[in-house]
Amino acid sequence: MTLAVYVLPFSYFDAFAIGGYFSLFVNKEIRIRWIFILSAFVVGLGLAINYFIQGKLDLRDLSGLGYLPVMDEAYKYIWGYTAFNLIFALILYKMKKREFFPSIFENNILDYFGKISYGLYLYHFPVIALVCYFLNTTVISIHVSAMCLVATVAVSMISYHFIELRILSFKDKLFPR
Repeated sequence: MTLAVYVLPFSYFDAFAIGGYFSLFVNKEIRIRWIFILSAFVVGLGLAINYFIQGKLDLRDLSGLGYLPVMDEAYKYIWGYTAFNLIFALILYKMKKREFFPSIFENNILDYFGKISYGLYLYHFPVIALVCYFLNTTVISIHVSAMCLVATVAVSMISYHFIELRILSFKDKLFPR
């Protein structure tokens, strides 16, 4: 049952709806009070479900906003992601308005990592597999992790400059504004 949360698109309707709602207000003011109220409701609902199904509520339940990291018991895999979607959408909205740690998120290094992020996402698993294959290991130590990180960043940089930028150059030609 919990595998369906990760693989079926129906599991992400709440994220799409939250993203759509926030996109309507890119240049307008969102009533932040309602987002906090909705977030508190979702967290409260998660805690209530946890209490009624497990018959207890302890401090460890509070550490994950009512949704333990595993999110398996008490249907946390359903409600937990909605709470996190709301919180992260609010953070993205505040970042767009330059109200959420602008000195951190507006530096050139993070900007460049944002540009190569698709490559980081796309190549990280194959790079890990290749590094482990060539080192003949299944144990990922700190050294292997560092090698995988450097290799993934390098492959992503090469991909961005030699493949992605060329494809992106067609965007304005094929779809003029």
